[in-house]
Amino acid sequence: MGDHILEEIWANICWHLKGQPQPDINLEDIVSRNFTKNDGWMNIHYDIEDVELDLECLILDALLDDVVLQLSLVLYSNPISC
Repeated sequence: MGDHILEEIWANICWHLKGQPQPDINLEDIVSRNFTKNDGWMNIHYDIEDVELDLECLILDALLDDVVLQLSLVLYSNPISC
């Protein structure tokens, strides 16, 4: 287990040392290099799902509140006589 951690740390150090400023490198090269590393820092799939579910709940709550309000207004403005 310890060897694996050291190898991962060493790989990260080497990767960052390769990223030292070079005169002929442009921003697109840097960005593409970061995306090809694929270390999971941009994996926001689960975060997007959480936001979608939260937004869905907020919209549903707002719709239900609106339906209840509209029904109460209709019922109180036109009372049912027995």
